[in-house]
Amino acid sequence: MNIGVVQKKILVLLLTGLALGLSRSPRQSSYIIRAAKRDWKNINKKQFKRSITLLRDHGAVKMRKNNDGTMRVLLTKKGKRIAERHSLDFLKIKKPRRWDEKWRMVIFDVPEKNRAARDIFRFYIKRLGFYELQHSVWVYPYKCAREIQHLVDFFGMARYIHLVEAAMISNDRFLRRRFKL
Repeated sequence: MNIGVVQKKILVLLLTGLALGLSRSPRQSSYIIRAAKRDWKNINKKQFKRSITLLRDHGAVKMRKNNDGTMRVLLTKKGKRIAERHSLDFLKIKKPRRWDEKWRMVIFDVPEKNRAARDIFRFYIKRLGFYELQHSVWVYPYKCAREIQHLVDFFGMARYIHLVEAAMISNDRFLRRRFKL
């Protein structure tokens, strides 16, 4: 199914609502609500209606009429699969004004049988702005545990991927230049 940006956002927002309903952590719920609110502002009514119709026609969502005459849009299993795949497209790490002078390192050793997942994981951490310090050791200067955990959970590779927070990396001058710190 080839879908546009608005359809992706709608699916991800519907998934966000589902994720919110299943979230036990108030902190995680707060993060989900803020992200959804930002994305929802960028969709106008005309785009929304056209996108919902397209998603319904492709079987990604279904419509239910409420007793009060309003419509409820529900994510189908197919829509959930698509939304989970596209939720990674909107993954970003918020950069604080000041660096806390700690380095975050993602270290992974994913078996060859999971090569495809490893390559996609590497693609996403590179896209997030990580720098490859050594083979399978990637560095980033800002807090990113939530985003890395999202990737780890999505790819189901918790036993192969580790996030380390370090106060110091020797000879980090080139890293400071790389990240403009």
